[in-house]
Amino acid sequence: MSGQDEAGRLRVSVTTLLVGTTGGGLTMPDSLPSILYGVLQANRRLAMLEQSDSAESDGKEKAGASFTVFIDSVDVVELYQDRAIQAAKALVDLGQSQDFREHLHIHETLVQGREGQLRAYYAEEQEWWQRLRIMTQEDGALKFEALTNRARAEVYLKPTQRALIERLLARGASSDQTNLDFSSTLFELLIPNRMKAYAPDHRDMVLVLDEESAAYPWELLYDRYDPNTRPMAVEAGMIRQLSVEQSQFREKVLHGTALNALVIGDPTSDTSSQDFPPLPGAAAEARDVATLIRQNGYREVIELVQADAYPEAILGALFQQPYRILHCAAHGVFEYRLDEETSQAAANLSAKVQAKQDPCVKPKTVSGMVLGKGLFLTPAEIEQMRYVPELVFLNCCYLGKITAQDHSSPVPFHRLASNLGTQLIRMGVRAVIAAGWAVDDQAANVFA
Repeated sequence: MSGQDEAGRLRVSVTTLLVGTTGGGLTMPDSLPSILYGVLQANRRLAMLEQSDSAESDGKEKAGASFTVFIDSVDVVELYQDRAIQAAKALVDLGQSQDFREHLHIHETLVQGREGQLRAYYAEEQEWWQRLRIMTQEDGALKFEALTNRARAEVYLKPTQRALIERLLARGASSDQTNLDFSSTLFELLIPNRMKAYAPDHRDMVLVLDEESAAYPWELLYDRYDPNTRPMAVEAGMIRQLSVEQSQFREKVLHGTALNALVIGDPTSDTSSQDFPPLPGAAAEARDVATLIRQNGYREVIELVQADAYPEAILGALFQQPYRILHCAAHGVFEYRLDEETSQAAANLSAKVQAKQDPCVKPKTVSGMVLGKGLFLTPAEIEQMRYVPELVFLNCCYLGKITAQDHSSPVPFHRLASNLGTQLIRMGVRAVIAAGWAVDDQAANVFA
């Protein structure tokens, strides 16, 4: 006991173990909230008893002193240091969640007692990642399905004005500056009200998306009403998975085993135009990435940058051998309108790779990475790769170069990233990192 408070109530300290985490089959993220919920519920029951005793004693002379007990503090005891550290981190996260932050104060300091033990090896527990499925309905509404650790799956339907949101995204994608007002507006428009209350929990999350919902920048969402938060993908882990129908994915996936990588940077430098100016930041990024890959033991790193990155060289290298890593830093387009000359060039280049394609059919628009004047690397060429890379990094964005024409007609780069990324995922790439926004040169280089 820790004495009495100003109201004369007895303050009690409780000591507990990580209940059920060894033989009971509970994980630490399940055990700790259960303990804290139990403490809060016990204090509520004690408060109810105090109110009941006060009502019965009204108008009556008290026979003697009476006290009310409440739990003032909880100490969690663990034998092994590694598990104690995990528990301390989990408690800090719980203290920031909506359920506990107004009721509990979590001490962030780990207190070392006597006779604790160290382990030479331990297997860290796999924490629960919340799975959230977001699917697009025929009328444009978004269907949110929370796949929880309960027996039920919680479903929310959010009507949306697609045209309004697309206009907002197209404008936002043209800026390489952080805009929390924009991120907050997206959060309010896209997330159902009943789900907004869970945002402060900062749970690690796996987003299972279809092709339409994958075009939205979920990582940027920001809750302005939570004073202790940053964009969702910064506060907690966030991973995307694409929901693909059986007829759309490659059933037998072949991956290369050799430590090979292909790095492409600024392929339009020699054929630059008003629409596609040189990208010195992309060239520097590609060279730095190639150097870093070599330093990590890769045997062969093909580096095609600026003058070396002409279309024939890129296509030749792409199909020359299997690669573990494919890194591209260049201009990108989505539904780019082609004139007659450009349309014929695009058809001719695609015919070199895909013999079955009718060269007489001239595409009106094209989406993909720009290789040169009228030449593009599109999902059609990507699909022809027999061996699938394990990691693909696509930085097909402005990289700080925005022309006046771009401002008047903003390009939806979030859809370009989704377009190329979707094709790679269908093929079986293990991880795709795609920049769907305007990216500052220096930031892109550091991240890559």
